[in-house]
Amino acid sequence: MKKKSENVVGGKVEELKALKSKRPFPWGIVCTVVVFLAILGLLGFYAYSNSQGKPGGSATITQEKVNRSLTGKSVEDDKKDALDSLTRLLNEASTNEGNYQDRARQIESGDYSSLPEGWKDKVSAPTDQDKASAWEALIVLNANMKEFFKNNGELKPVSDSALNHVVVNQEAGVAHIPGSVFLGSDVPMSFDMVYVNGHWVLDPFNLVQDILQSAASAQQATNTQQQK
Repeated sequence: MKKKSENVVGGKVEELKALKSKRPFPWGIVCTVVVFLAILGLLGFYAYSNSQGKPGGSATITQEKVNRSLTGKSVEDDKKDALDSLTRLLNEASTNEGNYQDRARQIESGDYSSLPEGWKDKVSAPTDQDKASAWEALIVLNANMKEFFKNNGELKPVSDSALNHVVVNQEAGVAHIPGSVFLGSDVPMSFDMVYVNGHWVLDPFNLVQDILQSAASAQQATNTQQQK
């Protein structure tokens, strides 16, 4: 039987809280940086047609490149749209009043009243509980990022070159965004945005797993230091 404090992906609030157990940002103590970003290229199909019968037996070659895009936009536009959507999600997860840890517990108990309007449509997951767990992860990330930057304002990419680190598979409708886009250094965390019903939404599975693994690594490092 699932314990009351467990969320739907098997994590606990206490594990998520471990992200802020040490300064600087807890992921800095993880010994091995695991990068789950796969570089995906656009698929091209080249068709050649040869024509014969010209004097001297010369041949004419015609090359055609076919790109498939779910959005119908350019790669750069898709990168920007996916990154903008993720940035809005992170900022919508802000806890303006009260304690974000209490808010996380509230969500785990099944009370979703603190989530933003339309929260179900901004995350791609099988059940409402899965979607709520994703928002819980975003809430924790928002709080820790603000603490890391000592800034209570809106979160945003750390540089104008952020788009260079976003990888889009246009045919699959998937955008991979590394955590370094927001934190400025390599961290074992990535965001997957998927194109659903005309919008870029978060696929939270890898993000939640990355957070739980980072929290476990942080706790293990803390325990090791305490034993010395």
